[in-house]
Amino acid sequence: MPPEELPRIDWSDERSGFDPPSPAITTLLVGVAAVLVLYLYDHYVAHVYLVGQWNVSFLEWLFLLSLPVFAALVVATLRRREDAARVWRRFRTDTGSVLALCVFTAIVVVGLFGPFVRPVSHNLLYATQPPLFFDRPTVAVPSCAGVVVDGQCHGSLRFPLGTDRFGRDVLALTVAGARIATLITFVAALLVVPLATVVGLLAGYRGGWVDKVAVTGIDAQQTVPAIIVYVLIVSLSSRSLALFVVLFGLFSWGSAARLIRSETRQRREFGYVLAARNLGADTGHLLRRHLLPNVSNAVVTVAAHLVPILVLTEAAIAFLDLTNPDLLSWGRTVVAARHWWVSPPAVVALAAMAVSCKVLGDGLRDALDPRGGR
Repeated sequence: MPPEELPRIDWSDERSGFDPPSPAITTLLVGVAAVLVLYLYDHYVAHVYLVGQWNVSFLEWLFLLSLPVFAALVVATLRRREDAARVWRRFRTDTGSVLALCVFTAIVVVGLFGPFVRPVSHNLLYATQPPLFFDRPTVAVPSCAGVVVDGQCHGSLRFPLGTDRFGRDVLALTVAGARIATLITFVAALLVVPLATVVGLLAGYRGGWVDKVAVTGIDAQQTVPAIIVYVLIVSLSSRSLALFVVLFGLFSWGSAARLIRSETRQRREFGYVLAARNLGADTGHLLRRHLLPNVSNAVVTVAAHLVPILVLTEAAIAFLDLTNPDLLSWGRTVVAARHWWVSPPAVVALAAMAVSCKVLGDGLRDALDPRGGR
């Protein structure tokens, strides 16, 4: 066929027509609108409780706002079933990554629904109860919830992990800590991933002054330690978990943006990108359809590696007594522990969360790598 008879794509005509939003974008917009309506209802109508006795905090509103983002990702994944099936075939061959996914999913499910099943309550009558299969002298407990044998109070199924000096169930405290870790996970991802992705894609693809401005901004951000800013703000205001998550989220996307920028700079010269550009595709189309899907492995890796850092940082700050004393996080539970059986469940859960996120991130990175085998 002569060159003059080859079909040509008129991208200007495509852009001039109405391009309906994709199902993923529709899901995102509808979800964000629903959260906004709920917020207005809670703020101007309910005033105190949104549902039942649930008084929604600012951090929980951010968590609700993150749900449409993840729902949109699920919808986008389902529409690319062949790619998703290929990624799953790669992922399931790694036993460690599958186990990490199960552990992480269990922690998230417990964090979301566990506090409603086993809420934390204070009962000084049953303070310092020993855990199951252990015992302590009855004179050391106000009232024994288990069986008393030879002056020894034995642990009971009512408090399988025992209680602390305030009469709080250690199992309930561990479940409450899982909720805090889950909120940190989702909200941090909501803040870091979009910022890092947008900055990294634009800087890597555009180059020139856009890249210089972005790199300068990243360098400036990374020169200011988030912990120093947090301590300064806490000294002037109240200690808030929402402040911690927002502050560390906004100060933690620089390294992620660098990684995505590096991936984008490599792939912008690939043949499929050059072909689409020569056919007249605009920047938005190239970023959305060609570059973003191919740097998704970097995005997932960054998000998975950031979560344990933030969870461990919160525990460290709680250990330094720089968080709200009423915060029921794993770090605060360890700090407040006065008996040997109170802190181990929180430490084990904290380690499980950190290790599972790290292993899961590495497994997803390998599975999402387009250069990987089938």
